[in-house]
Amino acid sequence: MIYKDVVLLAANTGKMSGFSAGDGTKLWEQTHRPSGHQSLKDLLVVEGLAWTGSIAGSQHDGAFAGYDPVTGNIAKEFPADVKVHWFHHRCYPTKAAGDYLITARNGTEFIDLTAQHWKPHHWVRGGCIYGVMPCNGMTYAPMSSCGCQLEAKITGLNALAPGPVPQPSKADLSAEARLERGPAYGKVDGPPAVSTDWPTYRHDESRSGTSPASVPTDLKQTWQAKLPGRLSAPTIASGKVYVASINTHTLYALNARTGQQLWSYTAGGPIDSPPTYYKGLVLFGSADGYVYTLRASDGVLAWRFRGAPLDRRIMAWEKLESVWPVHGSVLVHNGVLYCTAGRNMYVDGGIRFIRLDPVTGKLLGETVMNDKDPETGQDMHLAYLEKTQGNNMPVAHSDILSCDGKHIWLRSQKISLEGKRLEIGLQSVREQDPEDFHIFCQNGFLDDTYFFRSYWTYGRRVTGGYGGWYQAGRIVPSGRILCVDDRGVYGYGRKPQFMVNSSVLEYQLFAADKVVTSQSIDRLGKNERAMNVRSSYRNANSSDWRLRHLFPPANLTAAKLQWTLDQPALIARAMTVAANTIFIAGPPDLVDERRAFYQPDDPVVQEELKRQAEALEGRHGGYLWAINKKDGKPIQRYALDTISVFDGMAAAAGSLYIATVDGRLIRLSGTGDTLLSKADDKPLRTAWDKSEDPNYLLPPVVRKEGDFDGVTRCQVVASKLGYRLRATGREQVGVAVKKLDKPITGSATFRTRIKAVTGGDGLLSNGYLAFGNRANDAALIKCGVRLRAKNASIIQGPLLKGESETVKIDIPDDKSMEIVVEVDLKTRKIVYKVDDVTIEASIKKPMKSITHVGYAIDSALIDFAPIEINTP
Repeated sequence: MIYKDVVLLAANTGKMSGFSAGDGTKLWEQTHRPSGHQSLKDLLVVEGLAWTGSIAGSQHDGAFAGYDPVTGNIAKEFPADVKVHWFHHRCYPTKAAGDYLITARNGTEFIDLTAQHWKPHHWVRGGCIYGVMPCNGMTYAPMSSCGCQLEAKITGLNALAPGPVPQPSKADLSAEARLERGPAYGKVDGPPAVSTDWPTYRHDESRSGTSPASVPTDLKQTWQAKLPGRLSAPTIASGKVYVASINTHTLYALNARTGQQLWSYTAGGPIDSPPTYYKGLVLFGSADGYVYTLRASDGVLAWRFRGAPLDRRIMAWEKLESVWPVHGSVLVHNGVLYCTAGRNMYVDGGIRFIRLDPVTGKLLGETVMNDKDPETGQDMHLAYLEKTQGNNMPVAHSDILSCDGKHIWLRSQKISLEGKRLEIGLQSVREQDPEDFHIFCQNGFLDDTYFFRSYWTYGRRVTGGYGGWYQAGRIVPSGRILCVDDRGVYGYGRKPQFMVNSSVLEYQLFAADKVVTSQSIDRLGKNERAMNVRSSYRNANSSDWRLRHLFPPANLTAAKLQWTLDQPALIARAMTVAANTIFIAGPPDLVDERRAFYQPDDPVVQEELKRQAEALEGRHGGYLWAINKKDGKPIQRYALDTISVFDGMAAAAGSLYIATVDGRLIRLSGTGDTLLSKADDKPLRTAWDKSEDPNYLLPPVVRKEGDFDGVTRCQVVASKLGYRLRATGREQVGVAVKKLDKPITGSATFRTRIKAVTGGDGLLSNGYLAFGNRANDAALIKCGVRLRAKNASIIQGPLLKGESETVKIDIPDDKSMEIVVEVDLKTRKIVYKVDDVTIEASIKKPMKSITHVGYAIDSALIDFAPIEINTP
């Protein structure tokens, strides 16, 4: 960075410097405070000072200092004045605008240099490498691929501005002002939904995706109707099918028997999901901020209620929408309509949780859920992020609501029937109370992106972060899409081998028990620890699918699977359970991703990948399968000329209804004029038969501490070379020594070999042959190497603070090397040879005998050969 006549440099050496722009003379040098993660180091000039802060990791204190760019002297310094959950610095550099530093320590933090105050916003995060952009008086936050705070972090490209939140007046919020009565108000007398109907999103208030009504598996096309725009899933009740054309803002009603269009109604904004049928009424929300109720018989408005506090609009997804949109699918439970108006609790005053009378539109209750703790009024960051579990936040996003009969659920947020947020504080993802199990998705029910760090779960809670987002998916039943009934959970989900930060994803159809026990969760943790010690990489179980692939699938999940269909040749976009049959629909799965990983340049693989991308768009048609719910075996397989919209299938009155990506609504049943094409000749599975090399695993761990008389601050296991020593932590000196059967009183030659461990597990690569007249670190003489530092040493006294003789060596750290130590106690001489390097030293303290021989390490993971001892 150039500031006036000074060139400022923050280097990767941990130093920052100022140079004369005129002649290149170094003007000053300072220690650079730690920042950055896979990104540039921070050095910003604001108000004439060069600023840097200690923000790289969770252990850093967040203190910022401003340096004089000419002299390098500190002119200002202040600590962080907030204490919340921090992780490592994001994968992009800090920026500055006006009087603020805009850091990326976890989300987006504004640091006021005048007030010396931190304002964290964990719910806003920039994209990797670039970050956020301060411009035009706003902060632009692009898409983020992180797996942190998925239930709270804003998604998409957002433009965020400062300023007061719009404050509605008392008149604006009056129930009467917000309720608009239509021509059909008070003139509705329709039948309730029956058991064979599909009257709401995913059939029922729990969003189970399951109907007790059976559908024949010998299907024919009864009718199809072409509608404009992008379609939602359908709902079916009282002889009619309801489907929303999302981007034309229109709800359609069709005759369920014939497919004839009966009526349509256009709202003031997109309708993102299907309506709910209730006693002759059709209820739905719109992105214009209103809840609508129509008479089911003719589509005439009965009433609409403004859920938004004000009628204000913004550009969203290339359309004008309310600042406080309402999801299309509203929830009706025990005669009360529940919905939310708003996008996120951290913006525009938050989300309004609304309860209405579905018949009259009367406001029964309203709760504002915003960035304040409802119990204390404290900022939510300060109330909960100081003690948060992992990279997670209390739920802040809106979503379609569900109900388990006792509580309302907004993603993983439990809400009382009266609208009170319960259990806001974040607990460990291992705390999965089956009493609160329900279907939800971190990214929301309507997310159809198949984002690899998001999935549906039948459980209680999730967590986030590089090492956290996948944990719930290993503990409870999870998948891209799920259905549940009283017997189990049915899903299309990632094979547990690939529930990692993975370059390969493969899937399975499955049925699982609904309950996951604490014993199963404990067993999973034990299995994962056992897997990690079979790898040379640190926390390999977080990212290494090859490691997990070599263990039994039952070891990889706490969920108890009843059956699986491995790698079906179909990518499920829709799933419906109808009585004893599971129907799944989606494009063909043409590629085994593990094969593509190993053979990326193979022309056949390249062609398959091209066709797969086309298939995901529906360009190669799709499949519809009927699966036996009891054993997972296919009953019928059909080929379709299109694919379903995501979660776009419903079962009612003996028929299957599918909304497609090309704007059709199709009814399939046991009767009809158009036969469906069978797909029995198509592959059932898309799976590569090549197995993984078992030699990828390290040998089973064999504990070897019993070979030694004294082992401190390290673990000793068997290795190919002989012994592997692992320090119990960083900044730990580990010692493992044997007591000799007969003390050495004259001269001796000790011989061993040493080799670095690939990956290092985050530990150092150093090791020493140790000998002395006692077993403790201070009494032992150490002769060894630091492979990364490229030096060899004789150290007498404590390993970290003793006197040493050190020389540089030039040996690759992946090569084993021989260590030879010749000792003569009478002449008090040590000669240490490592390959072609020799170091000599005198024994500092007289030693009458050598009673102990073994190894020493400093914060290291290293392999040794057994020590050979030769005496005259």
